[in-house]
Amino acid sequence: MICPKCKGKNSTEEVVCPSCGFKLKTICPRCKEPNKLGQPQCVKCNLILIRFCPDCKTPNFPHIKNCRKCGFELIKVKQEKEPEIKPEPQIQSEPEPEKQESPVIELKKEVTRNGAIKFLTDVLAKSDKGYLISLCAPEGLGKSTVVSSASQLLKNQKITWINGMCEPYKQHIPYAFFQDLISALFGIPVFSLNNDDIKKSLKKIFETSLEVTDEAVLKAMYKIVLNEHEENDNSIEKNRNEIYKAFHEIITAFNKKTRVVLIVDDFEYIDKASFDCLKYLLKKDFLANKNFMIINHSPVTNIAKLFPAEISSQKMAMLLIKPLTSPELDAVMLTMLNNQNILPESLKNRIFSNSKGMPIYVEQALWYLFQLGAIYPDQQELKFKSEYKDVAINPELHGLFMQRLSIIEKLSPQALNVIFIAALLGMKFIPKLIEMATGIKEKEMQQIMQLLVNSGIIVVYDQYNFGFKHISLWKIIYERTFNDEQIKQSSLHVLSVLKGNPSIKNSFLTKLAELAENNENLLHYYNNAVEESYYLGDTLSYTNNQVKLLELLPNSGLIEKEKESAKILIKEQIGKVNFESNPTLAMDYLKESIKTQEEQNNQVKVIELTGYLSRSCELAGNYQGVLDCAEKAINITANEDNNSNETILLNFTKLDALFNLGRLEETIMTARNEILPFLNKALLKNEAFPGLNTADIKDIEYQTEFTLAKALTYQGNVEAEELLKKIAAKAEKENNIEYEIKALLGQALLLTIQGDLRGSDEILEKLSRKEFTSENSDPWQLEWLTITTLSHLLNGNFEKARSICYTALPLAKECRDYNLFSLLKVLNGMFYQHFQYHNNAVAIYDEVAQYCSENKMATGALFAWYFAAKAELETGNPNRAEEIAEKAMDVAQKPNINNLITAILLARLLSEIKTAKGDFEGAQIYIENGITLAEKNKLNHILAELYLTFGKIYHENAAVKGINKEQTSNYAQRLYLKALRTAEKLDNNFLIGKIEKEISNLQAFCNLSGFTLANEV
Repeated sequence: MICPKCKGKNSTEEVVCPSCGFKLKTICPRCKEPNKLGQPQCVKCNLILIRFCPDCKTPNFPHIKNCRKCGFELIKVKQEKEPEIKPEPQIQSEPEPEKQESPVIELKKEVTRNGAIKFLTDVLAKSDKGYLISLCAPEGLGKSTVVSSASQLLKNQKITWINGMCEPYKQHIPYAFFQDLISALFGIPVFSLNNDDIKKSLKKIFETSLEVTDEAVLKAMYKIVLNEHEENDNSIEKNRNEIYKAFHEIITAFNKKTRVVLIVDDFEYIDKASFDCLKYLLKKDFLANKNFMIINHSPVTNIAKLFPAEISSQKMAMLLIKPLTSPELDAVMLTMLNNQNILPESLKNRIFSNSKGMPIYVEQALWYLFQLGAIYPDQQELKFKSEYKDVAINPELHGLFMQRLSIIEKLSPQALNVIFIAALLGMKFIPKLIEMATGIKEKEMQQIMQLLVNSGIIVVYDQYNFGFKHISLWKIIYERTFNDEQIKQSSLHVLSVLKGNPSIKNSFLTKLAELAENNENLLHYYNNAVEESYYLGDTLSYTNNQVKLLELLPNSGLIEKEKESAKILIKEQIGKVNFESNPTLAMDYLKESIKTQEEQNNQVKVIELTGYLSRSCELAGNYQGVLDCAEKAINITANEDNNSNETILLNFTKLDALFNLGRLEETIMTARNEILPFLNKALLKNEAFPGLNTADIKDIEYQTEFTLAKALTYQGNVEAEELLKKIAAKAEKENNIEYEIKALLGQALLLTIQGDLRGSDEILEKLSRKEFTSENSDPWQLEWLTITTLSHLLNGNFEKARSICYTALPLAKECRDYNLFSLLKVLNGMFYQHFQYHNNAVAIYDEVAQYCSENKMATGALFAWYFAAKAELETGNPNRAEEIAEKAMDVAQKPNINNLITAILLARLLSEIKTAKGDFEGAQIYIENGITLAEKNKLNHILAELYLTFGKIYHENAAVKGINKEQTSNYAQRLYLKALRTAEKLDNNFLIGKIEKEISNLQAFCNLSGFTLANEV
């Protein structure tokens, strides 16, 4: 043995160098066995000799309770038999810091890891509003380190840090993320062995620390953390909403005392139920009160696509963390080596090159050198053995970690089995379960755990929970370490321990049973998992579990009749549960269920399922499907009285579909002739409809009147004016806030279409002063955005209009208003056209026209064709423009559509096309028809544009033909002045400016031609 101090040679038995007195070995205080310096554990009795901090990797004396460098708690208090939940995170009592100027937040920026820490620290300390912050980097770059470093720097701020972890192994488990979050926040074991004690402790915490006394909140937590639910008749949506509201109430309770920073680790592996709950919290203004949500994710996740509302409202910042440079990696290495630069440069450079900028590789390489004995402690210092300067280190993280595992296996043959059993439990586990699954004694298990902790593979979270230090290490262990037979046997052992525990979710057991090939119990676990998903309100896992049951049924022990009956029931349940949340999926199952019931001549069931199918079709944008469902139901219930209550109600279900299909005249006639007279009669005579009371009938009347008003408005029919006033007055009188708001928004839209932008603004101003609350105000917000988009567009504020339109588009999709979505998309194309991006515009028009044609949605198709034809004209293709416009005109004038607005716009466009082709007589016919319709329906903005176009026809005629120039120019002037007077009444400066420009052009033409225009009054 070479003395590292004097370089003298010594025998392997020497404890102290006889030449210089340097200590060569450490004597175990328990068994007196000599151990190499740096040996963390006695080779004979396994006593801990050096306690490495799992957080900062600093070596500590074995009796030290807290790390001498970072303060991490190394020795936990002896566990009590009964689990106790740690109290609510302490809120710092220091005074608030002086308010600083809020930093300017860039939407997206590339930063170093230290830059990300600085960004987080600055924003959390100084920003006057909350943000959703995404930290994007590959696994192993240190996203969690960024957040933990920021939290340390901000420890004096009044912030509650709430952290939850997502796992690939548990993506199929409803609320797996939130279960981890609650477990970490309150110190609950991730696998409960004593539900009653945890319930008592949770209740005490909620009542005393959070001041939450609502039993519904506690029951929601029991469902998620303890898998404990009460049977109920709630719908799956109601069960889901109870959980959403519980988490919202918890956040509100925290916000009474402090800000909240909610951290989502490894977001790419989040389960769908948790993701939807996060979206709910954001929608419920989680970011208010200067709360923050920090999402850590890898580059595979398109975070912008998942949170469009936060991006459009500029409440989101995305940080792309760059791989570490060699100097940055050197700093990471120095931190692990207690600021001692002991590695040879050549070895360091090799490690840095292999790492590709990933600090996890550097960390694993150093752990490997520790395990080899290449790095060893010498009193208060770490030293490196020079003979290891050329040591072979696998260049891949996987290979390097496998080298580390082989060393650990030599130290403890059982360690690898323990690691894999732990991996089967997920990223976090409790050692007691591994003891039970492996049969390892408690003392030996403690020693193995200590070895794995000291080796930087496992970390201690609290007195119950242990976990893997990195998700990358867990993946290597789970995916590459064991063969199929080992996986099967280990899964069987874990399953045998967990299956009797009621707190373990059956969705977790299904995974283990599949790995264990335990097919005889799979049907049982999946059946129970279906029930759990229902009570948790998670439609996705409910559906996936039901689909799996369908796969398992053929090989089950049931008789054929039982299998067929179960199959029919499962398909019906999938259709019913998904009819709103996943309508496209639901339609397939509902159609199949309806077909089965028709074969069995069960007409009652057919009508019931057709109702579900109708709603699914509506939500999927298949409005023709809604009509088909209504017709099917009408045919089943048909009798001699075509005006029966059932037929009236079924006609009512057709109304919105007719409107969305653009069959505006048919919508109007159906409402006026087949629904409203009978509803009015029923209300006057106080007659009852089956299953409906007077309030229900009145609500149907409101909905019918409002859909009628919408149809008239979109048609451009002046009759909408009086009807909307009537609805608004009636709703105000009856204190029906919802329909009063809808009617006022309808009035504002109609005035905007007519060109009375001032009147529209006055109504919106009136609305903004009203106090109202609604569970779902998104459709109102969408209507508001649509109105303001059109208003800015007609005023010539194209940039502002485009910005609002971009905000409205994702909201329209979220509201599943595909009709309005198509119209907004056409407007989006129009903005491209206005800014001279014709190819982009035409591509959008073609896309919308194709979508609307496939789905028979006339309104969107008509506007897409109109703008497409206009684009063709502007790019010098009048023949193609004429072909598109004439086709559109034929559709607009169909008796069941009768879309006056598009007919007028197309008449104006066709007049421009005819003028471009020199057919002035044909142009005049089209424009005169358009003017007649516009005047009749008070479409004054369009009327001014028509007069302007008519004037241009005469102006062009005078310029091209040169016959009766003066007389023709005077006709043009008269029409321009009519347009100007109409625009002045509308007080529209943008429109006035357009008209005045044409008058000026006409005057210049006349001056060049040698005559003066007549003075017009």
